[in-house]
Amino acid sequence: MKILGNDIYIQRGETWSLDFDVIGEDGEPYMIMKEWKNPYLAITVTSARYEQDGDFRKTYWLDLSKRFVEQADGFMKLVPIKKFISTEALYLKSFLIEEAITYYGKDAGGKIVLDSNSDFDITNFLFFIDEGSDNKKVYKYVKEYTVNEAGKITKEVWEEYNFRIIKQFRTNDWIEQTYLFDIKVLSGESVKEHIANILGKDSSKANEWSDTETREYINQITDDVKRLEMQKLFESAIPLMPDYDTKSLILMPTNLYVGTNIQGRY
Repeated sequence: MKILGNDIYIQRGETWSLDFDVIGEDGEPYMIMKEWKNPYLAITVTSARYEQDGDFRKTYWLDLSKRFVEQADGFMKLVPIKKFISTEALYLKSFLIEEAITYYGKDAGGKIVLDSNSDFDITNFLFFIDEGSDNKKVYKYVKEYTVNEAGKITKEVWEEYNFRIIKQFRTNDWIEQTYLFDIKVLSGESVKEHIANILGKDSSKANEWSDTETREYINQITDDVKRLEMQKLFESAIPLMPDYDTKSLILMPTNLYVGTNIQGRY
């Protein structure tokens, strides 16, 4: 694989990977909101020019309820993704809960509290410090804390934050041509939740259904049109209903060139 500017060049049959941090124009890492239901990262690859023998369109879905994080030993671990209630990172001079409450707590006219039952609990916000003249910013959130009966903070654990995308692609079924790919975050009602709602079942655990259970529930739908629609969506491996609640573009359509041999090109 080669990357020239925004364009990617790969060799047919090659296994290649995307691995990068997503940041906004202001330099802040991308944040997933707590209110987004069933967030997914959707990577769509499609033919740049539609021809009878070369038509291609495929969307790869990455469940953002969890993500892979590199550990200190170099291995990747699947962990729940961090979600926030604000898209704005808040400035601090140092990563201290006491300072955050002083700046952004209720006494300062803000909303941040130390209450795990509140949406405005300090763990639901992202903070940053500026390390120096080179404008190097570090982003962290409060992973956990404890407060004694007197209201004194006895423990606080901060964790560094980024939004990292890792996805591997196999290109054996791709042909030599120009493709476009884009990346979006989509969220909304899942196909399994929709099936549960059609049947009048509790949808809160629907996403935990196995494939066998899902097929059994689809077969219980008496409306032929709805049953066929759910079968088509489920068999296509599309996890969300198409009327998304959230659509957030991460990467504009970008050129992806597939050839028989990219060695020595450009």
